[in-house]
Amino acid sequence: MLRCLESGGFVRLHNNEYPRLLSSWELCRDIQSINLYEVLLALGDGIRPVADDEQEMWVYDCYGSGIAAQKLGVANTMLHQLLSEIPACNLLLV
Repeated sequence: MLRCLESGGFVRLHNNEYPRLLSSWELCRDIQSINLYEVLLALGDGIRPVADDEQEMWVYDCYGSGIAAQKLGVANTMLHQLLSEIPACNLLLV
């Protein structure tokens, strides 16, 4: 999971230390600036929420341009908006 977060630009390994130790990693961004949408995209957690301005055509390529694709497009836009408004640090406060 840390390698996924590293490729997403959230964490980095200290001077090639031991990647299996959590203490060998540090945050690259302020925790307050990271949202749940970004974390889920970095982890590839079985969902594919795409930003409406980035990859909306992916939905239409996979599902055509019928009613199902339109509804998936609306659901995708709502999912992107909702997850972007949830700071990842709120998950730590549970």
